[in-house]
Amino acid sequence: MAHWQGTDFTVDGREPAGTEDHYQIGLHCWNSAQHRAAAPYFLETAASAGHDAAVELLGHIAYLQGHYAIAVPLLRQSTGSPRAAYYLGVLYHQGCPEAGMARSLDEAARHYRAAGRPDALRGPAGPGPGRPGRR
Repeated sequence: MAHWQGTDFTVDGREPAGTEDHYQIGLHCWNSAQHRAAAPYFLETAASAGHDAAVELLGHIAYLQGHYAIAVPLLRQSTGSPRAAYYLGVLYHQGCPEAGMARSLDEAARHYRAAGRPDALRGPAGPGPGRPGRR
């Protein structure tokens, strides 16, 4: 069994066997208010083994928690993710010194386009440095 702070986690009643199982436990934890704090523990296991969705979700979690220096490398690894591209667009739109990102409207526009949100530069940037995140 996978064990985290006194709680045992299984996948369909069995011990997690690989990266996909750890990702599924992490995803379940993230979607559960009761176990949300355990999500990064399981997702990091899957991400360190190269699980792309775990990397993207870890970036999402770090972004929402305002840990931009942690989020940015994960989001950059998440090529093809509209959510990751949007968050990077927001960070470039506003500038994020914590993550070593100078304000760049060109970079913001490029990421917004990749996210399918080319009009995002017209309005205020969403959650990001100095702005509360959403869950």
